Amino acid sequence: MGSTAATMALQVGMDFLMKQQQAKASNRTAQAQADAQSASITRSQEIEARRKRDALKRITATQRARFGAQGTGGRGGSADAVLGGLARPIEEDIENSRLIAGDRVNQIQNGLNQTKRVNLLEASSPVRRLIYSNLRKQIPRITSLLD
Repeated sequence: MGSTAATMALQVGMDFLMKQQQAKASNRTAQAQADAQSASITRSQEIEARRKRDALKRITATQRARFGAQGTGGRGGSADAVLGGLARPIEEDIENSRLIAGDRVNQIQNGLNQTKRVNLLEASSPVRRLIYSNLRKQIPRITSLLD
């Protein structure tokens, strides 16, 4: 019985180590994918924000030139109000895009965390089943030794 128990323990240990290595490798792959997706989302949002701000600068410069051509000046009073009215929706749009991108990154992170939990459970469950199964087989032998 000692040899059988040692063999079972060795088998359980080897199975556990193999499952653990597989789970770690799977987690590393999932982490790399999540990092790449998050970076892509963040980069896209930053590029879009820069594009919108550059467009706003061009629109603002054009509008200031129009004000100057009309003799009203490009600064102060109503000119600032008009230019602020142009900038406000664009800045709100940029902020909304940033929030949406943040939500998408959070969803990716939550999915990654779920994947890691599943990988951990998958690594440990077969080992537990094997231990339980082997212990159930050994219980009659152990009780007969106690009698």
